[in-house]
Amino acid sequence: MTLPGRSGVGGALGRRRPPVGHDLPFTYWVFGRPVSTRNDDGSKPAALPRWRGTVTTALTEAVEASTKGRGLRLVTAPVQVRIDWLSLDPFDPSQPDVDNMLKPLIDALNGTVIGDDRQVHRILAQKGSVNATPDLDVAFADIQDDERFTRFGEVIVVSVAAFEEQRA
Repeated sequence: MTLPGRSGVGGALGRRRPPVGHDLPFTYWVFGRPVSTRNDDGSKPAALPRWRGTVTTALTEAVEASTKGRGLRLVTAPVQVRIDWLSLDPFDPSQPDVDNMLKPLIDALNGTVIGDDRQVHRILAQKGSVNATPDLDVAFADIQDDERFTRFGEVIVVSVAAFEEQRA
């Protein structure tokens, strides 16, 4: 017998638990070399859709892991985003410009962590060496043994925090 409002064995299946509220910061990482949103001639790179998928998958996995599949209650307050791109060779001229690789990382947050990317009031983005991880010791401890990191040698760490307005 199935109880009203429930379905499945023992009534457990079919129930949808509400999204999880969370405290910021929320951090996720994406393995591999980022793709610029524009080529030098202004066209979109052919690899951009695949890269956007990689970013979305990484964020979705981080949310699923931290909420046990429930999802996050969206943050509606202003936020700041820190993006650290760690590479074996941060001076490699074939890498995309830092400013041209930000959009897919921030767009992925829409409807997953934040309600809208208009809430982003500050972005700190930097590229550095994986051998000198500035202020990322905790995250890097989790990343360095991941098979994807050892394969690609590059990772982007994205952290969303409450916006802290600095007044002079």
